[in-house]
Amino acid sequence: GSFLRAFPGADDRKFAEELRKTLRHELTHHVESLAGDRSLEYEDDRFMGDYEAMTKNEPLDVDSVLFAGRDVDLITAAAALFDLRSREKGDAIPCACTYTGEGEAPEVSPKMKKAAESLGVDLSGVKALPLNEQLLYSYDAVFCMTEEEADDLADDHPRWDMRIFALGDRDIERPKTPLGWGGCLKSIDEAVTQLSDELFAEE
Repeated sequence: GSFLRAFPGADDRKFAEELRKTLRHELTHHVESLAGDRSLEYEDDRFMGDYEAMTKNEPLDVDSVLFAGRDVDLITAAAALFDLRSREKGDAIPCACTYTGEGEAPEVSPKMKKAAESLGVDLSGVKALPLNEQLLYSYDAVFCMTEEEADDLADDHPRWDMRIFALGDRDIERPKTPLGWGGCLKSIDEAVTQLSDELFAEE
């Protein structure tokens, strides 16, 4: 009943993913408690504090942000834009990006660089960091470009699943045509601006 209430109208795939994620999380609690480790409990307490703040329209207690995904263009732009938008608010929140695809992160494409320049954003100083547990531990929240990426990352790193979110209300994906880069960057900018607004909201 609780899953049906939490995910009304979810298709079988989404329902199974959420069920699997929750069971893994609870089994991790069980195994860690047998070993006398309460670190996941502390993570859950913190998540519940953030969740309650969200429901009361209070600012989240997030002091650092990591953007993660399989498309280096998108995560690099998200990190650069978030840094810019948070600095505009007066106090930059530390952020970085990490590549979750296979092998080493490729270079940012010239098309994304050009689209970013049109917004006054320089991507040259942003490099995707290698993904590992220590990196996930170092940031308060991880934002992926799509819900599927967030689910996959949470499956691969169940210890941090309460810190992993999809960035926007809808998936942010690579444009299908060369003319779509401006619109893609605009979508990223809207999502990171909304995120920075939430983080800097007045209590």
